[in-house]
Parts: sequence; structure tokens; C-alpha cells
Amino acid sequence: SGDFTGLWQDRGSTYDYGDDHCYFWAPWIGPKPLNVGNALRNIVDNVRKEHPNLEVFFSTPAVQLVTENGRVTGVIGKDRDGCYTLFRAAKAVILATGDYTNNPAMVARWCPDIAEFDKKQFGKTGDGHVLAVSAGAQMEPVGHTKMMHDFDSALMFEEPCLYLNIHGERFTNEYNGFVYIGNRLRDQPAYKGSMLDADHPDGSKGWYCAIYDSSYMDWDKASFVDGPVPPFVMEKFIPGAVENPQGVFRNLIDLHRCDTLEQLAAELDLPCETMLASVARYNQLCAQGCDTDFGKPAQYLHPIMQPPFWGARKHIRVSAEVSGIRTNAYAQALGADGKPVAGLYCAGNLGGPFFGGADYPFHQTGLSLGRCYTFGMIAAKHALGRL
Repeated sequence: SGDFTGLWQDRGSTYDYGDDHCYFWAPWIGPKPLNVGNALRNIVDNVRKEHPNLEVFFSTPAVQLVTENGRVTGVIGKDRDGCYTLFRAAKAVILATGDYTNNPAMVARWCPDIAEFDKKQFGKTGDGHVLAVSAGAQMEPVGHTKMMHDFDSALMFEEPCLYLNIHGERFTNEYNGFVYIGNRLRDQPAYKGSMLDADHPDGSKGWYCAIYDSSYMDWDKASFVDGPVPPFVMEKFIPGAVENPQGVFRNLIDLHRCDTLEQLAAELDLPCETMLASVARYNQLCAQGCDTDFGKPAQYLHPIMQPPFWGARKHIRVSAEVSGIRTNAYAQALGADGKPVAGLYCAGNLGGPFFGGADYPFHQTGLSLGRCYTFGMIAAKHALGRL
């Protein structure tokens, strides 16, 4: 959205942390110490300085929409003391409550593919979806879009080296891409590793290991999807290798470098004999220049022979479920008849359909955030009669 881009440039183009207009900044790869919630709080604080009449009610989640004669006219909130407040809408109610990944019942109904994977965040309970449906809005049909990734355990996360499941077995054409790896891992064994969420105390889906040897810096450029990362940079993702690693989550890094494949198998907690057999078979395919097992293009076939050997244990988790209430071009919630539910808008990950598939397309950086920002602005302008 050109309109929103201009707004963003006016308000957030600087990354000087002393500027009160620097609402939010997050690196594409690596830790994100500030999330969108921090940005929203900063925005609200800054707007209140210019508009002191603005009243904000924190810790007062919406529990019911109010309708009169088929139109949404307000919302009831419940504060931390259990007291209810009715907020009457002068123009409309805009819901921007996020997704439903932490609601097991909704996951089972609308996106069962992610049920056995750990969730990266919390508090995404789908309450906005429930509110909208209670007012007559319709959910997007089954086939909801999931966002799944692991940027934290190591870099070079998208490079198509050898992928093994936690039983030490190769399970995919590694060039299928990072976007779709969750679909393959859904059918692979679960593993009881670190950072499991409360729903999977005995293990979760989403685990695999990426293995390559120390010759990777000499590979042709065409052998990479994104490009090689030098060993001295990769070392900060090896637990204990760097005294004070910067730009990583120390409890999530899981890269290992070993002199022998046997040592690497032990570090990755893989069955040694099975892993060695998988590596041997992979080396055969590399030597013949044709992946007759899974069909990976020959340019990405590199034998694992030169020590030290590298291996990253990857933990694909669910970042967001980016489907929800059916909406139109103005973010108005739609009913069963395809017509707008009067007085109700759904923005951000609550609204849909938008992505049109089962997997979030990482090929366009920032697409999810851009959609959220843009349709929030569109909803507000339309509710005010400015669109």
C-alpha cells in the first residue's frame, strides 16, 4: 500500500532508539526482543501525547459484541477485577485480535496440520474469531494458511544440504524449500527436545537435522539458495563455542561441528548406524550426479566427506495461523450471504482470505506485517467514511 508506506516512512523510518517515533524494528533473521505488542504500546503512548482525550483500557479483553437491529454497535470488555464495561461504537467495531494458534479446539477444527507442532508464541486464543462469528460473520473455509519456521538454531536455514529426521533417515527432496518443510515434517517422527510447549510434554513434530561438510565455502554459487555463511559467523550458533554470542537466543542455538560423523551423530542425538548409512547413500547419489531417491537437482548434491562436519538440529514451530474471518477489500466482516456484517471490521491475522494456500509465502519478506498494517488503516478509513 503506497498510502501506508508513506505513513510508515513518516513515523518509523529512523532506527535511532532515542527517537520517540521509532515504534518497532525487528531483524529478518535472529532474535526479536521487541514484538508488535511493544510497538502498539509505543504508538498509543505517542498518540495520547497529541490527543489527551484518547482513553485506553489495558487488561480489558473484549468478551462480547453488542448488536442492535443486525448491526454491531459496541463491545463489552472485562477488566482484571472481573468488572464489565460496555463500549458503544460511534462508527464501527474493528477487531484486530491476532490468530488462534494457542486454541487447541480451533486448531483441530480449522488447521489440524499444525496440531502436533510446538507454538512459538502464546496468548493467540482466537477470541476475535469467536466474537466475529457470534455476530454473524463467517470463517474462511478449511485450508487455512500456516506460518512455520526456525530461524534461531542456526543460519543457512534454507540451504538444501542433507536433511535427516530424528531417526537419522533422509526424508525429502531438500530443494522443496523452507516454506513447505512443515508439510513433510508432519509425517515424520516426533522428538522430545528443548522448548516444547505445554501441549506436547512428551515430544513434538517439526524436528530434523541439516548436515554438510567443511567444503561448503568452496561450493559454486549456484549450489546455494541464499548463499554461504563463513564459519566464524556460524560459530556463534554452536553452544559454548563463543563466550558471549551476540544476536542469538542462547537457549535456541543448536549447531554442531565435529571431527567425525560418529561424534556429530552423538551431538545431534541421532542413531549413529542409521545416520552413517544415510550419509553413505547420499554420497553415492552425489557421486553419480543424480538423486534417484528424492529428485533433488544435481547442482545441490555435495558429498559429506571433508571434516570437520557440520550439523544443525532444526525445530520448526508455528509462528502464526494467518487465516480467519472472511472479509472484503475494506476489511469488513462478511456473513453467510457474502454481504458485510454492518458495523464490524476484522483486520490483521484475524481477517481473511488473503494468502490463498496452506503455506505462508516467505518469498515476499514482510508480507504478513504489511497486510496487517495496511488493512488496519483501510478498516479505520472506511469506518470513518474516508474510503
